[in-house]
Amino acid sequence: MNLLPKRSSDGRRTFRPGLDHIRLALRLLMDPRVPWYLKILPVAALVYFIVPDLIPTPLDDAVVLMIGVGLFLELAPKEVVEEYRRALQGRPTVTGRAKSVPREES
Repeated sequence: MNLLPKRSSDGRRTFRPGLDHIRLALRLLMDPRVPWYLKILPVAALVYFIVPDLIPTPLDDAVVLMIGVGLFLELAPKEVVEEYRRALQGRPTVTGRAKSVPREES
């Protein structure tokens, strides 16, 4: 899972994949099908990001946040992750449980 900026078709860097991972993690946090103990990972990473002096380490705060969210997405039930990933991309879901996300107008 890569949260680093990618180059778009016009050569500019974009953080779109990282933002999509954050949106996906937020939806999974609210889903009762995801075990509660997995939900601790992104929450703990966010707390560390906000208050980094709790555990003095040489790790960069953003790296800890990316690892926490990445681990959460990897360990969450695959079918639930795929359901929300499809909804975020505007594709129909297999189970029909995830609501489609309205597109932002530019």
